[in-house]
Amino acid sequence: MRRGFTLKELSIVFTVIVLVLGIFASFDTFVTVFFGWLYFGSRVANEMTVDWLSILSAVVALSLFWIGLHKFCGWLYRNTGVQNEERRWKLAWSNGIVSGIVLMFCAGTASIAVVHQFNWLFSSKTPVFVGGREPYHRHHSRSNLKQIGIAMHDYHAAFNSFPAGGTFDLTGRPLHSWVTQTLPYWQPNDRPQLSDQIQHDVPWDDPRNAQPLQQQFMMLINPGIVGGPFAYDEPTDFDANQYALSHYAANILVIGPRGPLRIKDITDGTSNTFMAGEVNANFRPWGDPFNFRDLALGINHSPDGFGSPFQGGAYLLRVDGSAQFISEDVDIDLLKAPATPAGGEAETIPGGLVD
Repeated sequence: MRRGFTLKELSIVFTVIVLVLGIFASFDTFVTVFFGWLYFGSRVANEMTVDWLSILSAVVALSLFWIGLHKFCGWLYRNTGVQNEERRWKLAWSNGIVSGIVLMFCAGTASIAVVHQFNWLFSSKTPVFVGGREPYHRHHSRSNLKQIGIAMHDYHAAFNSFPAGGTFDLTGRPLHSWVTQTLPYWQPNDRPQLSDQIQHDVPWDDPRNAQPLQQQFMMLINPGIVGGPFAYDEPTDFDANQYALSHYAANILVIGPRGPLRIKDITDGTSNTFMAGEVNANFRPWGDPFNFRDLALGINHSPDGFGSPFQGGAYLLRVDGSAQFISEDVDIDLLKAPATPAGGEAETIPGGLVD
């Protein structure tokens, strides 16, 4: 008679698989596969919020479903087959059905996520197996830029324009950055309270604004910089005055000192114009109203321009919300077209673009 595997046998098989992976794969690959979720969770835990209303709605809906299922199955079971007093639908049967449905829902959701990730791995032109944690860092940074794009568009929906690169008072004194202006629209939506702590009528570096602007945003931190293999000769998390730094900057011609732009002002097209991107040197605090840069300096060519902590290029955010990898070998002259919102250039997509 055929028997199933015992717990001891399954443990041995699992141990063998782990040993094989350890022999033929790098240590980083092993750690990422088995413990990467712990590392990811520790980084994003402080950015997560609980939607209690949705949880309550789900619990109520599941409870009503369970009650209805139990009542219906009980009625159906009593009125079919041989009639007798012992013919009753058991509570454990309803519990089993509901538990199975919940497990299938969770498994289906997980399967969709796995298929999505595999599709991204096989369809992306960005190098994945480049050693160490670089693929994860690149993907995480791309996600950060998309969050910036969401906040920008939510701001536009509220004020019918994107934020200016910085705000100034009537005397021309610098006040606050584009990040400060979009705080209420960052996801998860836990920044409105922080925005309320900021005094917007005094400069960002005024002592009265020190406490809120010294708080670090994980979505403005590039993990390739704080957790990458390269050492920096400058601060990467806080400046000398303990103001939290940003590893992303705005495009000076779109989110810059000229004032706020509307989508209809970007006549070159939102998919043909860059809004922001990664930086890898001369980091500014996220509250600094001069946290913008010029694409004309190229990619990875100047400490005052855009760049990535890794060689090959950097991710830039287009106005339409898409974040794409741009090769550092792109001719600087070709970057001038997508840098302008209304230049009327015929060629707006630079060569060397990697999705």
